[in-house]
Amino acid sequence: MFWLSDFEFGKYDNLREAIQKGIPYPAIKLVHTEEYDGVTIVMYTAKPEEEELPFANYTPLAIAFFRGNDEEGWSNIGHNGWTHYENDNMHVYHEYLQEHDEKGNDRDQI
Repeated sequence: MFWLSDFEFGKYDNLREAIQKGIPYPAIKLVHTEEYDGVTIVMYTAKPEEEELPFANYTPLAIAFFRGNDEEGWSNIGHNGWTHYENDNMHVYHEYLQEHDEKGNDRDQI
């Protein structure tokens, strides 16, 4: 099976387009979306890029962060992807959004 991503930088007309084009990893299945403090958090399963992660024999649960609406457009504002820890007992995935102001100070963490 061969996966393609339609990844593009910029603003998107609606959330569906933002998910389709604003996430660098191919989204296999949308799991959950939630709005929190003006940020739309999108949880999805992804297909790891074989060139980047040749030994990834798992389907990660990934997170992307978007801000916007259908009138003004949507922007991908955060880290995309997953952090994966694995041992014989468990797999752990975690991601959070860390925003900074123009001086580099922490704004928010989601």
